[in-house]
Amino acid sequence: MNIDISKYVELLKSYMSLLVPVLIALVGIVFLVPTHLMSRNLRSTMEKESVSLGNMVKSSIGGAVPSSQWEVERAYQQQHSEDANAIYHLARETTLRRLLSYAIFPKPKDNSVMIFPDFGHKYCASIRKLINEVHGGSCPSQSELQSATQSWSPRGYRDRGSASDVRDKIEDSLCRAKAEGHSFYADSAYLSGYRFWQEYDHSEMGSTDDAIRACWYSQLAYWVIEDVFATVEVMNKSSETVLTSGVKRFGSVSFVRNGINWKYPVSTKKTTKSNLENMPSYVVSPKDMLVRSYTKRVCDDVYDVVHFKVAVVLNSESVLEFMKELCSSKSHEFAGWDGNGPVEHFEHNQITVLEYKISPVDSLANEHKLYRYGEDAVVELELTCEYLLDKIAYDSMKPDAVKVEVSKKKSVKSK
Repeated sequence: MNIDISKYVELLKSYMSLLVPVLIALVGIVFLVPTHLMSRNLRSTMEKESVSLGNMVKSSIGGAVPSSQWEVERAYQQQHSEDANAIYHLARETTLRRLLSYAIFPKPKDNSVMIFPDFGHKYCASIRKLINEVHGGSCPSQSELQSATQSWSPRGYRDRGSASDVRDKIEDSLCRAKAEGHSFYADSAYLSGYRFWQEYDHSEMGSTDDAIRACWYSQLAYWVIEDVFATVEVMNKSSETVLTSGVKRFGSVSFVRNGINWKYPVSTKKTTKSNLENMPSYVVSPKDMLVRSYTKRVCDDVYDVVHFKVAVVLNSESVLEFMKELCSSKSHEFAGWDGNGPVEHFEHNQITVLEYKISPVDSLANEHKLYRYGEDAVVELELTCEYLLDKIAYDSMKPDAVKVEVSKKKSVKSK
């Protein structure tokens, strides 16, 4: 079959004038749609980025450092420096404490051995002064009880029972008179170092260095005892009798692991060497601690550390107050390490409680028989504490004999 294409050619020619516009329209559609879509995406992206950039600019402008900021920073750094200096000076002033003798530390100013018993006299006198200033006193002694009962004659009584009752009343009357005559009970014999210096015999000391060490550790003990008595003074400031005081009886201050037995009369047997054992010692390692310390502090380049025990009988409601007061700031005066400088007034705060033990008091027990505590419920409180001494402040006063001893302890620890 023959196809006549001539008629199709003629038809195509007749529409030739429309072909070019149609092609242009198709090409335009092909390019126009993607361009429009790309334009929309570009505009959206630019809007987002512009807004974000604008916000960043505004934020930067709002947080711009003012020209005077350096002055503010300088003032801040100055305050920071002053705070650091204040802390340093406070730590240093804490350990600038009055000495009992200015003739021994850091080395004796005199070759005479008499400077040591002279130190002992000052130590014992200072302990007695502390007790008197806080209105402390003792229970009736056996000689006082004997004297009181012997002055009464049992004649006229038909039986021993009634005579015994009268003696009990006389004893009770004497005990109450003692309780009403001072604000708390205290016996200096139970304070570290007191009996040692009362019985001091230089011939029993191994060497002069031993005597110097005894003086130095007694000085440390006195600082601790002084702080404990300052605590008692605050606790009992509103009371004049044991019967109404918060702290009823001062038991002991000791530096040995098991403390000392303060509940019974002191033995009259001379025990100079054993009394020397109840002296402070530096905590160089955990084995030197009286209890396991949660602070874990030992002597280092900044602080010296000492542990001690204090025992008291007090109103059961005063236990927390006593612990809080013991750890509070206390004031002291300092006139230089030679004692001749201008008197300065400082504060110190060196005590941390590490452990406490509380037990009830049986007023009928033998150890409390001659004491009258009033109507309050009372307890025995034993505290084990940590005492910090700023090394820079007082190291220049520390005797060489003590430094050598501590150094030896440290060398043993490091092995």
